[in-house]
Amino acid sequence: PIKHWITKPVVIMNMDLKSNFYLILLKLFFVESAINGSVSDNPNDVHFYLHPYPENPEQTIELLPWDKKTLKRFEFRSRNKTLFLIHGFISNSQTHMPVTLRNEYLCSGLNYNVITVDWGLLSLPAESPLTIPVILKSFPVVVQNIPRVSKRIAKFIEFLVDQDFSTLQQIHLVGHSLGCHVAGQVGHRIQIIRPGQKLGRISGLDPSGPSFQHLPLDLILDESDASFVDVYHTNTGILGYLGIMGHVDFYLCSHNIAVEVFAVTINQVVNACKCKHFKDWGLRIYCPCDDENLDIRAGELIPTNGTEGQYFFTTSPSIRLCVPFEFNC
Repeated sequence: PIKHWITKPVVIMNMDLKSNFYLILLKLFFVESAINGSVSDNPNDVHFYLHPYPENPEQTIELLPWDKKTLKRFEFRSRNKTLFLIHGFISNSQTHMPVTLRNEYLCSGLNYNVITVDWGLLSLPAESPLTIPVILKSFPVVVQNIPRVSKRIAKFIEFLVDQDFSTLQQIHLVGHSLGCHVAGQVGHRIQIIRPGQKLGRISGLDPSGPSFQHLPLDLILDESDASFVDVYHTNTGILGYLGIMGHVDFYLCSHNIAVEVFAVTINQVVNACKCKHFKDWGLRIYCPCDDENLDIRAGELIPTNGTEGQYFFTTSPSIRLCVPFEFNC
C-alpha cells in the first residue's frame, strides 16, 4: 500500500502577520534537494511525461511536442480521458503533488492517459539553500513565466486534438497552487485558438492568492476556463485565493491538504455538503449536513452536470481531514 500523511494545518497563535507568513512559506515550500542553475524563461524547458504503466508508476515516456510516433508506439488511448497534472511553485514532476496524484490515478482502474507537466526549470529559484529571501525574490519571477508555460501546454493540447489523439472535452487539467492559474490560462488560450470550444474540466487545488487576488479573469483560474471547473480552497486569504472561482468551490483546512484530499477521492468516496451562506466558512463555522443540505460526492468523480455552489467537507471539525490515509493499490 502507498501511505500518504496529511500534515496538520498551521496554527496562528500570538504571532504577527509577517512572522506567520514566513513560517508558512518555510513549511510549504521547503525542497530537500539542492537547487542549481537559474530560473529558465524558455518554454522549451516545459516537458510532458506520459505514465503508460500502472504497475510501474515511476516509468515514464517523454512526449515530445508534435511527435506522433511516440504516442502511437505507446498506445495512447484516444477514446479515453487525458489528464494533465500541473505542479506549482518550487516543484517539478518528482515532487509531492504530481507523484501523489499520478500514483492514485494509475491504481484506480480508470484507464486515463496520465501526463505530468514538468515546468520545474521555470518554477525553481537559482540559489541554494532555499531561504526565505530567495523564495520571496523568486516568486514574482516565476509568476511571469506562467503565460509561457500555459502557451506551451495549450499548443500541445492543440496538437493532440488536431491529430485525433483526444478531444477538448476529454481533457482534464489538475493544477496545484500556481499550477491552477497555469491551467486557467491554458483554458483561456484554447478558447482563443478554437472559438466557441472549451476544455472539458479543470480542477484547481488551492489556487495561489499572492499576486493574483485582483487580476483580470483571463490571467487567473475561473469558471469560464472549462466546461466544468471545481476548486478546492485550503488556505483562503493567506497563500490561497480569497473568493469564489469555479462552478463548484470546496473548503478545507491546510495548503498541502488539497492534494491529499483530491487524491483520496480518486479511489474512495468523499462527500461534501452545501451551506446556505458563503460567510459560514469565512467565520470558520462548521457546517454539518442535514435534510436541507445537498450532499454530493467531491473530487474526481463529482457529478459535473448541473453541480454548482460552495461546499464544505463533512468530517468532524476537530479532525478536519488532517489524518493519515492508507491507499490500498
